Amino acid sequence: MLKLLLCLFLVGEAWSAPKEEFSFRIRSDVGTLDWTLAHTFVESDLMLNLMEGLVTFKQPSEWAGALAKRWTMSSDRKTYTFFLKPGVTWSDGVALKAQDFVFSWKRLLTQMTGAPYAFLLFDLVGAEDYFRGILTDFRQVGVQALDDQTLQVRLRSPIVNWIQVLSFWPTFPLRQDLLEKYGSSQWQTPGRMVSLGPYLLESHDWNANIVLKANPRYHGSRGNLKRVVAQVIADDAQALRLYEQGKLDCLSNGAVSDGRAWVGRSDFQKHPLWKIGFLGFSVQHYPVSNLYVRKAIAQALDRSKLASLLPSMELASSLVPPEWMRFPKLGLPFDPVAARMHWKRSGVEGKLVLHYLLPDWQRSWIIARWIQTELQKNLGLQV
Repeated sequence: MLKLLLCLFLVGEAWSAPKEEFSFRIRSDVGTLDWTLAHTFVESDLMLNLMEGLVTFKQPSEWAGALAKRWTMSSDRKTYTFFLKPGVTWSDGVALKAQDFVFSWKRLLTQMTGAPYAFLLFDLVGAEDYFRGILTDFRQVGVQALDDQTLQVRLRSPIVNWIQVLSFWPTFPLRQDLLEKYGSSQWQTPGRMVSLGPYLLESHDWNANIVLKANPRYHGSRGNLKRVVAQVIADDAQALRLYEQGKLDCLSNGAVSDGRAWVGRSDFQKHPLWKIGFLGFSVQHYPVSNLYVRKAIAQALDRSKLASLLPSMELASSLVPPEWMRFPKLGLPFDPVAARMHWKRSGVEGKLVLHYLLPDWQRSWIIARWIQTELQKNLGLQV
């Protein structure tokens, strides 16, 4: 079983044929394989094949137990009790324990760890205070192992979608003994990492490939694949050539410029990708520290043009996809007249140059050049 989630697939003929090795493309090497610290889209397929959490995603608003066999919730919806699946072992044969979650979450909430997703646990009693150093005793944070197989979590207030957080890799368990033995920068390397997912880390050749092998101790259902190779290929055109030559079995989120040509092909499959993109501002820096500058930029961008530039994507009206939860349309509409009024109201004068940082990917470059053109045309801004 290969968990390739959150992707658009371009699947070749080899997909249907029985084979023991499967290759797919990642756009760049991972920043880290430490699931407490991993935070990019590149790492998602690898994290979800190497590891599991308490629950797993089935479809919008539907979740099932992964490492948890079942869970209960108190009448005030603030206390969850998770009962782990019996007999689950790490890939080295050591039994999974509830304490592995407690250690992982303590590390996530330790500010010196530098975990980008520490805030995900701030809904726990005492979690944010512990992160900020106000609380020093982690035993006062709302997570504890009642015994080896039972984990209890206490929230500050009821959170309707909190269970979904537990399917995300920063909340996955972690072995304290291995971290102490190898150190925080070495435990996740080949030969040292132990995991709980359907695959193990076999090798990592930086900027070339990452190889996973089947985990013989995996507790769930297993497929026929013995090895999975993630090839690091930055260039979309090169990735497409390798796919056409049969050197890649799957091309996910492939070359944008060829997207229209794929439609109608027998090997083209389309799946929903619940990922939101947005333009972020470094608000501590002038001039985007000015609210009216940000409003001007927002209303100077005609987002409807993105539909023709990126035909596989849909315009977002909120940060939550509508399949998950319905929201009224949010944000400021395209209005170049209003944009110029905001700019005038900002009081910013003189010729400005804004700097836009982006990943070195084709899709990101398409969006960046569109932003550059729109802001030059509608506000006279140079990006």
